[in-house]
Amino acid sequence: MATAAASPTASPAPPPFRPLRALRLFLAVLRDPERTDLVYALFDAMGGDDGPAHVARLRASPSGRRLLAEKPSLLERLGDERLAGLPETTLGGAYARAMRARGFAPDGLLAYRSRSQGALLGGADERWLSERINVMHDLWHVLTGYGTDPLGEAALIAFSHAQIPSRSFPLLLLGAVAKGPKSWDLAWPRYLWRAYRRGRRARLLTAAPLEALLERPLAELRRELRVGSPEEWHAQGVLVGQLEARA
Repeated sequence: MATAAASPTASPAPPPFRPLRALRLFLAVLRDPERTDLVYALFDAMGGDDGPAHVARLRASPSGRRLLAEKPSLLERLGDERLAGLPETTLGGAYARAMRARGFAPDGLLAYRSRSQGALLGGADERWLSERINVMHDLWHVLTGYGTDPLGEAALIAFSHAQIPSRSFPLLLLGAVAKGPKSWDLAWPRYLWRAYRRGRRARLLTAAPLEALLERPLAELRRELRVGSPEEWHAQGVLVGQLEARA
């Protein structure tokens, strides 16, 4: 009796939850929160695959269904050198200047992800969306106004968890609260809570055709996408600095 050949396009199985490795990596991230490779390794150790849930949310909106059907390359668009010629008040112009100032590349997080987690999981929709989410991370820094310093990254994780829930984000936020600034009024946890609420209020950004919006004014897009300005959500200003306890 003939046996069926294995599909050459079969997706890798989701990684299992490895609690001891996850704990070791979590403690390592607390010691050095700027180690992006450790963060991705922690994602892998937490196991599972959030891709199908993210794709299901995308399919629930007309714009998301269009993106899934067309699968535009946000990476290719963000790598266009002409973005640097856009006014700094536009999303694309602000992004290009931020990336140049920090020495970042549009595919930088994809490289970290590939080294730490290997092949993308799922079918074509899941793989496309996973790449898109990694690439748009730095674009979300610009949209929200949260910096790429440790305090800014923690705030963006809170915002992102509201947009694209992940089993790893609550653990990272717990670490951010534990290691972050301390005060009698719990200002730091409340800051992160506002960042989360901001993400909840915003439109689903994975369903937004961001590659077609790069020439639009940033302030206008913040209103249209319901992200709001940093001043609206953080009246005392956006926090910048290291993730360490202060009296």
